[in-house]
Amino acid sequence: MTVKNFDELKQVAPRCMSPFVAVPAVPVPTEDAGDDGDLGDLGGDACLTGFELTCTCGHTSHVVQGYYLKHADTGELLFYGPISLKCTGCGKLSLLFDIAKHGYDAECGHEVYEQRGAGTPQPFECEGCGKTAFAVLCELEYPDDLFDPEIADLKGRAPELFTMVTVVGKCDACGEEAHIYASECA
Repeated sequence: MTVKNFDELKQVAPRCMSPFVAVPAVPVPTEDAGDDGDLGDLGGDACLTGFELTCTCGHTSHVVQGYYLKHADTGELLFYGPISLKCTGCGKLSLLFDIAKHGYDAECGHEVYEQRGAGTPQPFECEGCGKTAFAVLCELEYPDDLFDPEIADLKGRAPELFTMVTVVGKCDACGEEAHIYASECA
């Protein structure tokens, strides 16, 4: 399916979400949103989409797996990708996002500069209760020139060309919302 505009794009999940049932959803307002919470126009230069992720077995709860690493510059302990989701119902483990494989830079063959984890992934823990099961929403930001007819090499790849990915979750145990992971992809 060729996506022709941002309204269509908000209904089409990228390939990285193919292991899941991805249902279009309203992204969670953040400090980047305008005063009115408008997420469709972040400063006039982006479009934000969101998808609730469900396992193909029907369960909505996942353990988000990634890597707790110290930030190279600040030393702060952060959660890094690659990010996988493990269904709490059937146990299926599926890759959701790897900056080396997904997003604008990966799609266009650009070098990856972000720190990445390797080895055995760890579950993300809720800061409120320490539990690890979450309902997951994946948000994607796209550049406003994505559908510019003068940029021919982008045609037909719109869903894959997101420039920012954010994974947020709602803890199954305590209901606290968590900002789990975010990465610039361009």
